[in-house]
Amino acid sequence: MCAIDALGMPFMLGTDSAIASIDPHTGQSVRVTITNGAATYQPAEAVIVYAATGGAGRSVDTCCSTINFFTSASSAQAWINAHPNLAATVLDQDQAVTLGRDIFEPLLACYTALDHRLI
Repeated sequence: MCAIDALGMPFMLGTDSAIASIDPHTGQSVRVTITNGAATYQPAEAVIVYAATGGAGRSVDTCCSTINFFTSASSAQAWINAHPNLAATVLDQDQAVTLGRDIFEPLLACYTALDHRLI
């Protein structure tokens, strides 16, 4: 899963979550705990890189492997600089949680509503 997927799933499922990841630039651990809809990051300076190859196609092919957690903005920027072929931006914690929630929270509700119409 990409970082945005991991952040969005707890909102879709209406549950708390613990996310463990590795900063692809430093190899250091990043952890996120979502409790009652609030995210807590370790380290506290963690950010998310939202990046894509720029090519057409499925998200799994164009961006899933490039949307990652980073221990800090400087680590994220160093990784972006090392991958000039990507269209990338650094998201702060609130931006990333909001994006994940906005994408995933309504998904299960849509399927549930469809299920009830089919019965």
